[in-house]
Amino acid sequence: YKDAQGRTGAWLASNMVASQFAGLRLPLEPTAVRANKVLRARMTLDGVNVQKKVECWSTTAAVVRIGEESFDWLQISDSLIMIIYQDGHHTLLVDAFDHDAETLWILKHKGQAAADADEIMVAHQANITYGFINGEPEMENFLNTGTHSLEGVRSILLFTDGLFLPKEDPREPEDWDTFVSLYKEGGLRWVRECVRALQRSDPHRTKYPRFKVHDDIAAIDITFE
Repeated sequence: YKDAQGRTGAWLASNMVASQFAGLRLPLEPTAVRANKVLRARMTLDGVNVQKKVECWSTTAAVVRIGEESFDWLQISDSLIMIIYQDGHHTLLVDAFDHDAETLWILKHKGQAAADADEIMVAHQANITYGFINGEPEMENFLNTGTHSLEGVRSILLFTDGLFLPKEDPREPEDWDTFVSLYKEGGLRWVRECVRALQRSDPHRTKYPRFKVHDDIAAIDITFE
């Protein structure tokens, strides 16, 4: 889908959902539910068949609201929230779930046609085995929320899967220790540069299987001095 201005459904979904979080002071979970309903209404108005998952506009989300002693958080799909503490250790508030891992493994070992077929099958599992904000009420079952103390926290990182380090085997777990080491060396910009350098070294996507040369990256670093 593209609108009259050439904006994709993914762009519209992410910006509509973000505007709901920016404009409302409700708790995060009901804000996500409201954003999901607003998205569905907009798709219906624009003639999108919301009964077909593959036609729905969709977005992931990672959201925090900072208080004086703690912060509320919400996450869905493969946008993640990482905490780095003053003593140097790190943790993810929700473990990464990569719904593309199996398809990328197929892409590397069985070729594009097999991967295309698997990708279509995976798309039909949205809000069944993994979550997306895409207008479906079932999205609510996949929201992860909580409150986390700010005691000992140095940084909160929010980032999309485009910032994940490329892997030769997509089914291997993410190397978060290397990710954090790169971040400590030069911040999120340095992580991005290292990701992009690995991707540029493999323009044909044979070593690091992926759907395109590089994915979109969105990332925020909230650091407490």
